[in-house]
Amino acid sequence: MFRNSSKGTWSAEQLKLKLFGYLWLQKMRLREIVGILGPVDSQACLDLVNDEATSYNLRQSNVIKGCRWHSSAVGASKFEALRKLVRENISMVEGAALPFENGQFDAMVVADHLEYLADDEKFIAECHRVLKASGRLVISVPRARPWSLVRIFRELTGLVDKSRPLARPGYTESQLFEVLKDGFDVQESHTYSQFFVEMTGALLQWLSGYPSVQDDDNDEDAARRLQKALRIYAFFQGLFWLAHVLDYALFFMLGSNIVVRAKRRMWVPRRTPKLSDGRSIAEAALQSKIGTAAPF
Repeated sequence: MFRNSSKGTWSAEQLKLKLFGYLWLQKMRLREIVGILGPVDSQACLDLVNDEATSYNLRQSNVIKGCRWHSSAVGASKFEALRKLVRENISMVEGAALPFENGQFDAMVVADHLEYLADDEKFIAECHRVLKASGRLVISVPRARPWSLVRIFRELTGLVDKSRPLARPGYTESQLFEVLKDGFDVQESHTYSQFFVEMTGALLQWLSGYPSVQDDDNDEDAARRLQKALRIYAFFQGLFWLAHVLDYALFFMLGSNIVVRAKRRMWVPRRTPKLSDGRSIAEAALQSKIGTAAPF
């Protein structure tokens, strides 16, 4: 439905969807989100994932269940890209505020957003406000580490979006629980994606220029860049398969990203009790799913 019939070529929107099939990290994140979100039959759901192809596929994964999706994007350029691909039930957000009514949604999905907010606690309070009393919140964030080869490579090769600086490199499990504790109870938490797939993704992003940190001047420029990226990602899919196999050797290590599902409850500011080793009780209870620390 996105084909440019006047020229007989694929539009930028269609190319984004085709390319999504080759982006292992984005597909992995989508799979983790859908898996932990649970049934959404006839529910109202909101996503803020800052990737229009992920928003589109998130809707498609639940369309047969009758879920009513609303998608949000940060900034005018992301909103325009989302509008072209998703087309309906979309909105633009700025900062921590959410332009929705109280208790509007049954579930909310957040990815590629929390780590950019200086006031992440205010944003979580906003999530609490727009969710129904029985609502649930799914969040995917990078896992904070003292150092990371992938992060160093991305910085050296200019893959970091300087127009959208990080407020923090990520979260540890205990830091994420701390942000959520006043209005949410964490029900499930685990990590995903390991070093080799992450590094392969960064290498191919560098080679292809996609996803780019620069906005395209027009649709034709976007289509040309996407066609180039599609050829590169398709040619090097074998590298992702190899990286995926190598990552099995790191089964005992934490993944590079954390995904949690938290149930909304009454907002009550509370102090988090700590164990003697500094972990929260919630973190200790989920430790069997989380694993142990990794250097990557």
